[in-house]
Amino acid sequence: MKALSYRDPWGWLVARGIKPVENRSWSTLFRGRIYIHVSKTFDYEGYDYILSHPELVRQMDTRGKNFCIEEFVALKVMQPNAGKIIGEVDVVGCMRKTVENPTSSIGSGGIYGIGDHEAELEYLRKTTPEYFSPWFFGPFGLVHKNPELYPHPVPCKGKVFPHFFDVPPEVEAEINKMKEIESAE
Repeated sequence: MKALSYRDPWGWLVARGIKPVENRSWSTLFRGRIYIHVSKTFDYEGYDYILSHPELVRQMDTRGKNFCIEEFVALKVMQPNAGKIIGEVDVVGCMRKTVENPTSSIGSGGIYGIGDHEAELEYLRKTTPEYFSPWFFGPFGLVHKNPELYPHPVPCKGKVFPHFFDVPPEVEAEINKMKEIESAE
C-alpha cells in the first residue's frame, strides 16, 4: 500500500476522521487506501491557526471520536507521531478550489467549467460536501473517507517526493502484525 506524508497536527486530524480534506499545492488522479505517515516537521503555524478559529475547534469537538483536548495539546508538546505511520485512509477524490470557477474531480469524472457558477456550486453541495468544509482552503484538496487511527504508531522514514511513496516491506509487516494482534483482542 502507498503512503503519504502529512505534518501534524493535520495527519492526526485526518486519522481521527475530523479533517475530511487534505490541502495540497498539487493535484492527483490517485484513488485508493493509503497509510497516513506523519513527518518529523510539525506545523506550529497550522496548530495555532486551528486554535484561533472556533469553527475548527468545534468540529474537532463534535466530529472526533473519543476526542480529548489533552491529546491535541500533546501533539505540539511531545510530537508523539513524528516519523511514524499513524493510520490509514481512503483517498476518494481530488478537488480544485478557485473563487472564479469551482471544479471537482471527485471519483473518476468531474465537472470542468460548465459555465454556470451557481449550478456548479449546487452540484458540489450535493455530491461533494467536503468542498465547503472549513478545512478546505486549497488550491487542491484530497478527499478522505474511512479513516483509521492505529492504537500504536509504527516508525517509518517518509518521503516528500514522489507525493505517494511505497512503504518498506518490514514496516508493512509490522503494521499487519499490529492489526492481527488488535483484531484478536
